[in-house]
Amino acid sequence: MLLTTQDNGKPFPAEPLTSITLISMRTKIYLVTLLIAFVTIFGLTACMNEDEPKDITKEVTMYVSSETGTMYDLFDSEGEFPIECMLVKEQGEDEYRPLAFCGIQGFEYEKGYEYDLRVNKTTLANPPADGSIYKYQLVRVVEKRLVGNPNEAE
Repeated sequence: MLLTTQDNGKPFPAEPLTSITLISMRTKIYLVTLLIAFVTIFGLTACMNEDEPKDITKEVTMYVSSETGTMYDLFDSEGEFPIECMLVKEQGEDEYRPLAFCGIQGFEYEKGYEYDLRVNKTTLANPPADGSIYKYQLVRVVEKRLVGNPNEAE
């Protein structure tokens, strides 16, 4: 762009800014803004790790025994402090295994009753170091049966 001087000696553009010049400046600003937005979005999505393991949940049938069992704390290596617990098994399993009374979220165990339950069993992708890899959430109680003498259940 050629510069000329005004009467006072200060330079000014040889040509006045036209609407075409303004449009091309707006276009450049728009394109630069668009480029910055694109790079920002691309950069943020590139940081997302879709390959991280995810929890897997499936609905299963679980049976709860009318009898309670015994389990031991993870840190009770001597077996000195038994903890009373419920006995459960999933459909297809032969033997009951211990599970804490609070082991099925939303379920309240009553001694002397057998239960058929539908639960959501979640296999944790990143389980706690001192806990189970499974988490159970009650979907519904399919059946609740009193076993033995009703007076013994209390």
